[in-house]
Amino acid sequence: MNNPLAGEIRYLLDEAEKYLRETEYWVFKLRQNLFHWQNFLKMFDNDYIRQYGIDVDSSLIIDQFEAEYKDGVLKILIFDVPPVYKVNTQEDTFKWKDLITNAINSLSEKPRFEKAHIHFEFYVPVGPFLKADTDNRMVKTIIDQLVTCGVIPNDTMSRVKITLEGHTSTNVFPKTVIKVTSYTPQTDPDIASRTPPNYQEKSNRKRTK
Repeated sequence: MNNPLAGEIRYLLDEAEKYLRETEYWVFKLRQNLFHWQNFLKMFDNDYIRQYGIDVDSSLIIDQFEAEYKDGVLKILIFDVPPVYKVNTQEDTFKWKDLITNAINSLSEKPRFEKAHIHFEFYVPVGPFLKADTDNRMVKTIIDQLVTCGVIPNDTMSRVKITLEGHTSTNVFPKTVIKVTSYTPQTDPDIASRTPPNYQEKSNRKRTK
């Protein structure tokens, strides 16, 4: 016989999961609208408008960053985390490109790495609306912009090593730390020269036929 209480619990959990997905969707839609209206206000944030005594403040918390290049290490702190790819919008892409460009341009010495280790640290507030996914966030846009800014020549396997690290945080502000350092690829000669276990056996069989 079915347990009525178990059925009620299942119903409540299904409803909670549904509203969680819907809320997450609208959180990212709000972000999209946030960037859209910021870009709209930026059109009026200029000297022509200011001559009429009108000041327009189009800045957001996400626009703040900290950047330093010291002892061969480039470090950028941004007060946001890249969205996951499934909800990434064009506005997100433009925003993160601008953030990386502004951070690099703020440095007195422009960093350059022929071969780079790019390490990402994500600090995500504890809560249901910012899932702490580490492996599918929009990092390619950031890496591509580092190439565009001349920090690295390209992002091929022979040039770039990428690592990701995620943390939950009780601080309400999400954060991303991007660290870029020089590195020398360490090839494992045993792995590089290894063949599949039965490859030689099959090759010998073919030659004896």
